[in-house]
Amino acid sequence: MTFTTVPISKITVILDSPQDWDKWLFLVKSRARESDILPYINIDSTHEPSILLEPSDLELKDINNTVTSIISLNQDKREIYRLLQDEYRVK
Repeated sequence: MTFTTVPISKITVILDSPQDWDKWLFLVKSRARESDILPYINIDSTHEPSILLEPSDLELKDINNTVTSIISLNQDKREIYRLLQDEYRVK
């Protein structure tokens, strides 16, 4: 089994033989556990996981329920809105 480390959190695994599969599966399960998706990919699970729902779009009311335009937000709230938008894009 050969490991090649590419940027800080990416590992490329080359399965040279069937003996490498357990090690590879351990890495896959570890990454899935870290990302909270293991129940969705675990073939050994005895129950069906809940269906993943796409996150709802961010709306201004999530920041302040009295405004209808981003212009109405103060500078601090605008910054929070932008940070939440960036976080949503990642999800």
